Amino acid sequence: MSYLVAAKYLGSDYDVQRLQGGVRAWWRPWDRLQIAAQVRTGVILPFGPNPGAPLTHKFYLGGADTVRGWGSRRLSPRVEECDDEGTCVSTPVGGYTMIQGNLELRVRIVSMFSLVGFVDMGDVQAGVATWRPGQWNFSAGPGLRVDSPIGLVRLDAGFRLNDPGVYPDEASWGIYFGFGETF
Repeated sequence: MSYLVAAKYLGSDYDVQRLQGGVRAWWRPWDRLQIAAQVRTGVILPFGPNPGAPLTHKFYLGGADTVRGWGSRRLSPRVEECDDEGTCVSTPVGGYTMIQGNLELRVRIVSMFSLVGFVDMGDVQAGVATWRPGQWNFSAGPGLRVDSPIGLVRLDAGFRLNDPGVYPDEASWGIYFGFGETF
């Protein structure tokens, strides 16, 4: 659980509260199998004479550690900017409500190598305390883990499972490289 408050009387340009919490669980039913899950949610609550939140404090999802199948910080409300020829660029600007869930099955093949299957879910909304299950984004895919001398190295491929019609310009898959477990 985390809580952040910023206010004019504390030296901020914004009056805002940010609450975020979650639960993680791991279960090892057999020596070679681990099931890992997490759920997180958060809300930003503007208040006072300068309500709002800077872009850096808003919620974004997507990438190797949140919702695989999306680019880093690409799962977010957008602003469309169009030029005179009608060419538009969609820019993520963050949101005030976030939900994320992850489930992984981790199977150790040999002492150094493990295979992973995962399902991720997430959404970020522009509104305050706005959860819209019909717009939640789901992805799934396989992964490889190598327990190397420098630590755990991971490689995942995430594929989007649904298209709620909110982000038609985004790629439907991604490859992710990282160190340590996702969570």
